[in-house]
Amino acid sequence: MYEIEIQWVYCPICKNKTRIKIRFDTEMKKFPLFCPKCKQETLINVENLHMDSRDRAVILLAGLPSLNNSLRLGIHEPLRQRIVMNYNLDGMTKEEGRAYIHAKLKGAGCTQTVFEDAAIEAVLNAADGTPRIINKLCNASLLIGNSSNLNIINTDAVMQAINDCELG
Repeated sequence: MYEIEIQWVYCPICKNKTRIKIRFDTEMKKFPLFCPKCKQETLINVENLHMDSRDRAVILLAGLPSLNNSLRLGIHEPLRQRIVMNYNLDGMTKEEGRAYIHAKLKGAGCTQTVFEDAAIEAVLNAADGTPRIINKLCNASLLIGNSSNLNIINTDAVMQAINDCELG
């Protein structure tokens, strides 16, 4: 058995404890709450109740690894101290990258082989697990393959795409 978390409901006006307890998973919409101390009745929602007793804002920061480098600067120390949770997402493995490319092609309605295995390997090596770069290189390779009348994208088309993407 696990222990169910129960807490008191506090009055949103005087912040005093009322006679009501709620479980952590309770949902209340327009619940009439009477406070025995201030003798007032108010309509509350559980979301509003929690906002009174907890942090007033939740901000999600998402970015490239350079965001962590910026947050480590001394000028950003007060912000960094207030970060409650930090998670770094590593790039995709080659197996995940292969599955990603195949899923994107399938999502576009493609049922045939478009990339040679060596071409996919070249894309994944150049992209280093970053989905945005995988997309960019695959798109550029498809354009090059189309202009060269290729039936299947080969490593030459991918290498040209990599060079074109690095230049511009």
